[in-house]
Amino acid sequence: MTAYLTDLRIGATIDTLLHLTDVGLPDPVSWTYAPYSQTKMCGDGHSKGFGFPVATWQWEALSQHQINILLEMFEHDYDASVACAITTYKDVGIKRNPANFTCIMHRPVDGNGKEMFPESAGPTYNNVVVRFTRLEEESVYL
Repeated sequence: MTAYLTDLRIGATIDTLLHLTDVGLPDPVSWTYAPYSQTKMCGDGHSKGFGFPVATWQWEALSQHQINILLEMFEHDYDASVACAITTYKDVGIKRNPANFTCIMHRPVDGNGKEMFPESAGPTYNNVVVRFTRLEEESVYL
């Protein structure tokens, strides 16, 4: 049995979720989760959250091969986003709380955080951020 550092997983559907290390990706150095996609100021000065949850995963560095693993989820080169499923952490107190979601993954693109190390031996990218929007929680944790 493989020991995993995180519970983070990705797949085309909930039924095909695999740990990141099983698909050839290292665990991200950081991840975020917000229970809503936007906030609006109310007349009484309080803010309220609206929209679906959003999440991000960020890596300090990924090789071209590892970037390609992510890009293989996109059917066409011109697709800027794709429907997928992930397991990521929700912010609920002091302990990690993994949950499964269907969502939309947005392509990591150069200049949007992702940049190639200029003097790397092979194509290596730094500051790679993958953004997930429209998270809809699935009730079963696999």
